[in-house]
Amino acid sequence: MQPGRLDLTLYQGSTKNIQIQWKGGDPSVPIDITGYKARMQIRKRVSDSVVIDSLTTENSRIAITDAALGKLELRFPAAVTSAIAICTGVYDLELVAPDNVTVYRILEGSVSFSLEVTRD
Repeated sequence: MQPGRLDLTLYQGSTKNIQIQWKGGDPSVPIDITGYKARMQIRKRVSDSVVIDSLTTENSRIAITDAALGKLELRFPAAVTSAIAICTGVYDLELVAPDNVTVYRILEGSVSFSLEVTRD
């Protein structure tokens, strides 16, 4: 299944939560993600080894909010966005099936960071 594309804009120093729903088929219907784990990384470029930010269900930065309806939430707290000092990057979001072997890339895109002017 081809991943969806969603370009993100994050604001340095601000909290942002993003709601995602995984759907598939024709007609499109929600995909049950009961027992799945999720992971997402942001890098400046695809080829970079340095991870700018990492979200997972294990670190509570991704929450599965309604598994039966394929819903999850990406969480970017202000404490994390404050530390990001790049202007652009790329990401993808993967779901790992309960067998811990099958992986689906469900979303990908670019990330723009609007740098903060007002600081402590």
